[in-house]
Amino acid sequence: MTDGFSEDRELGRGTYGKVYLGLRANGEKIAVKMLHPILGLDDELFEKEYHNLEILQHKNVVRLVGYCNETRREYVPYNGKMVLGEVTHRALCFEYMQNGSLNDYLSDESSGHDWHTRYAIIKGISKGLKYLHEELEPPMFHLDLKPDNVLLDENCVPKIGDFGLSRLIDERTRITTSSVGTIGYLPPEYINHHVISNKLDIFSLGVIIIKIMAGPMGYSKSAEISSQQFIELVHRNWRNRLHAASVNALESYCIQVKTCIEMALTCVEVDRHKRPTIGNILNKLNETETASQFPDALLKDPGSTKNQESQQTHITEAEEKQEREVSETENCFGEVVDNYKLDKMERYMGKHKTREDRAREAWNLVDEHDKDNEVSRYVKGLKSLYGNGQSTLCHVYNATGDTLYQVANYDWSGHIGGAPYPATIGNGQWAAFHHIHRAGESSGSVAAVVYRGKNKHGQDKDYIVAWSTPCSFWHRNKAYCGISDVNWFQKNLEQLMYIISDADYSCSYRSGGCEIEAKISRGHSPKFTARISYR
Repeated sequence: MTDGFSEDRELGRGTYGKVYLGLRANGEKIAVKMLHPILGLDDELFEKEYHNLEILQHKNVVRLVGYCNETRREYVPYNGKMVLGEVTHRALCFEYMQNGSLNDYLSDESSGHDWHTRYAIIKGISKGLKYLHEELEPPMFHLDLKPDNVLLDENCVPKIGDFGLSRLIDERTRITTSSVGTIGYLPPEYINHHVISNKLDIFSLGVIIIKIMAGPMGYSKSAEISSQQFIELVHRNWRNRLHAASVNALESYCIQVKTCIEMALTCVEVDRHKRPTIGNILNKLNETETASQFPDALLKDPGSTKNQESQQTHITEAEEKQEREVSETENCFGEVVDNYKLDKMERYMGKHKTREDRAREAWNLVDEHDKDNEVSRYVKGLKSLYGNGQSTLCHVYNATGDTLYQVANYDWSGHIGGAPYPATIGNGQWAAFHHIHRAGESSGSVAAVVYRGKNKHGQDKDYIVAWSTPCSFWHRNKAYCGISDVNWFQKNLEQLMYIISDADYSCSYRSGGCEIEAKISRGHSPKFTARISYR
């Protein structure tokens, strides 16, 4: 796999061992880290640490693909002699990062990567850290975040790697007697008192952002002058560079630059309590994003050392057809917000497009081309045609970034009339249907429909929306919604009925990075509205 760990295959060296280029039998490249012997690390602890890393699944975290833990009897030097002893060899195998580490690309702020690429790297690292700090239970602290441990794939997408020091932490803060981290990226509270918390990683992130924006000596410069002087220096240098590149919306990008450097300086505050959380940081980054164009002059900066053409998302004809067929559904309204649609938006030209991008734009375009009013008119038309008595006028909006597929429905009282439950709801579309009280029944309109889609971690989940209008034993309109594992609702119908009976006029639920909310108005033919989104 590594040609006997030959020097020709060596990719680099770190604190915990050498890294080699490995080739699997199918030709796939991987990075093999041969670990140095670690005192006190027995087989059980090593395998526990491996499984801690194996659970990490995020686009901005390097993926672990395997490991080796082997003990052999070998001759080793001992007291000037060669003796036969047991030697343990351990290796971790990771996905191969074609562009090496971020440290290989750091340069002063006037050359190297353009602003668009640097910003994408800053945001990608932040997303990976948010996953470790806020989306794992218990959270994971990296403890050695630095440019050498941020790897770049073929599209310069950053991925956090080298978790040799990280641990799953139950406590938010602890004191340690062991040595962690790298000088230059460690905060004062660790250097002076060995205090570890999530704010240690935040400090390291701040140093990285400063170096991305102001070059390898940027952090040292920031300590030599006041914070305001440093902000003005970095801002002025980037303004001159963006101006030289003839960038449109210059002021918008300069505001983004200033916000990023201000945020980086708050990350390296001496008092850890004044540092932001990673969630705060990402919220701030999202606020800085502009709808202005990233033109070719910026994407292909004359000083750039890498061709960024591979960042453009190319949609094949087959993918385009499959994505957009959803929009032809009779009772779904609005253009599907897919990569094809994003390609026509100036802010996404030349950028890699993600599910998060599609979800965000779907949320922003909830009333595009009057589609929210169009769906209301459509349902009211169904009501006038198929039953002008007691009924529920249903509107469901999808802003998850992907298509939702109907997997079940339950008509406990009443029936679907005129237009069926939509089999699919495209991202950015309103689904419309009309649920009608059945003549002769004492109850009103009571039903639920279940759609299936992915959560933030790529797992299949079921999303339910349910409603009830007045009947003999429920005295007010009720709205319910929820998110569950696949088929949970179908297997727990009796419990589900009790849950709906205890519902109110509105309901919301959040799980796995997705959110669902529902509400119902008053009256005998209320409007029921539900929105499913990726947050």
